[in-house]
This record gives sequence, structure tokens and C-alpha cells, in this order.
Amino acid sequence: MVNVVVTGGAGFLGARLARELLAADALDLAGASPRPLSRVTLIDQASPPSDLAADARVTASAVNWPSC
Repeated sequence: MVNVVVTGGAGFLGARLARELLAADALDLAGASPRPLSRVTLIDQASPPSDLAADARVTASAVNWPSC
């Protein structure tokens, strides 16, 4: 089982990457046999798109970065 973290998961690229990972349902890692994808964690300041939030394999975390 593979767990993946996507930073910026609510943005255009992060959400697209998450959708592609979920659609593939497995990852090839360093020449090993494909391993099933068990969880995708999205980290962003914004809420994830509704289609990703509805997927049981997706966990979303909102991060509030301190101001500089």
C-alpha cells in the first residue's frame, strides 16, 4: 500500500495530480512491481475540489502559514 502527500492539492496542478494518481490506482516505484494506492493526502490553504473531497481515499488538511 502506498500513501501519497500532495502539497497545493486544492490548486490546479495539485488537484490534477491527485486525480491522476487516484485514477491509476497503483504506482510503479523504482522498478518494483506496481503497488496499490491506499491514501492521498492533500495539503493546502484552500479547501479541496468537491470531487476529491468526496473520495474516501482522500484526506485533506488545511494549513495556515504564519505571515512574514
